Amino acid sequence: MADLTDELGFPFDSVNGDRGMSAGSWRTMLSGFFTNGIFKTDDFQVTVNGMNALVSEGNAFINGAFFPSAEKTLTIESASGSYDRYDSIVIEFNSADRKVSLKVLKGGSDSKWITPSRTSSVYQLVIAVINVKKGSTSLSQSNVSDVRSDSWYCGYVTSTGSQERFE
Repeated sequence: MADLTDELGFPFDSVNGDRGMSAGSWRTMLSGFFTNGIFKTDDFQVTVNGMNALVSEGNAFINGAFFPSAEKTLTIESASGSYDRYDSIVIEFNSADRKVSLKVLKGGSDSKWITPSRTSSVYQLVIAVINVKKGSTSLSQSNVSDVRSDSWYCGYVTSTGSQERFE
């Protein structure tokens, strides 16, 4: 079902509730102005310590939603003894859960990078890929591939009318 504002245009003042603004309407409007990505080159930088990934604070724009995040530590699961795997650190927009969050996507036994989810309800921006080598109990920074600047995985927020960054 379409939101009221989808057929009436917005923003206009509501009179007796006839112009309610849904979050979906706002996200649709904002997505027309800005691309998905992070705002600054130092947003969401990933460093590792032991089996933890420390993600620095940052701001992201994803599917019309603004995501400000404080520094966060994410735990990487221990390695398998028989294969390498690639875990991804992602910023995930999830409309069913009504939130945007930082999370770890655990890789599989195929030793391939994970393809991020890009559906209408779940959209992921990959900020780093971590090579968890078989049998390892600790990670080093050389295990981290920073993909924030790659426009397919993440990229920087730009205007949809130009390629100027908003840093």
